[in-house]
Amino acid sequence: MAIPDRFEGIFGCGHEGTASLADVPLAKRLRRIDWLKTEGTCGACFAKKAGQRRKQESREAARWAAEHRLPPLNGSDKQIDFAESLRQDILTDAYTQLVESGRMSDEDYAEKIEAKVLKIHSARFWIDAQNTTVEDLAGVLDTADEVVAARVAEEQQLMRLEGSQKQVDWATRIRFDLLENAQADLVPARMDAATFDSEVVGKARKINSAHWWINQRDASTDDLLQLLADPGYDAIVENVEAQG
Repeated sequence: MAIPDRFEGIFGCGHEGTASLADVPLAKRLRRIDWLKTEGTCGACFAKKAGQRRKQESREAARWAAEHRLPPLNGSDKQIDFAESLRQDILTDAYTQLVESGRMSDEDYAEKIEAKVLKIHSARFWIDAQNTTVEDLAGVLDTADEVVAARVAEEQQLMRLEGSQKQVDWATRIRFDLLENAQADLVPARMDAATFDSEVVGKARKINSAHWWINQRDASTDDLLQLLADPGYDAIVENVEAQG
């Protein structure tokens, strides 16, 4: 009798479905079929269990973050759930390898790692940093503001700012912080994501003066909305490569 390369029947969960056996060695396929019939789950049940497991891991990561007084993360619900678990794994591993191994004192860890982590509110940062080694972690944390701000600017297709390099670097971080805070304040409490993109991000895309953004660094969300509605003559820099 030919050994099948696909299981079709009732899984252990009681639901009917199919499962590929192509990656299972021939000698183990009959045993795998028996397992699928008694303990296996269909695709829907597998996805449901995986989702429940991720939610449990996310709740545990949120509790861990609260115990360690880490800041809440900004992003979509899916990003936050994933990033909180990643942050816990990264920092737990870092503490084990650096402090518990004796390579770094608690005081140095607090200064070089913890103090920088407390300033990071972006879920996206932790997702991007998920493969960072312990040796590289401190350096990655040092550049967190620039990395996140640059990624957001790219994703939102924001204009490159005009000004001196120092002004541009500073204003890029300010613009990111203002828009991130505005999104947290406005979505979904006062507007949906599509409206935020058109009414806030859409207007921000048109302003390329680094000096303008620097001047708005202390603006509240409501202030920012008014400023974007009427940004003034100095918001746009035309035909200028660098502004002192």
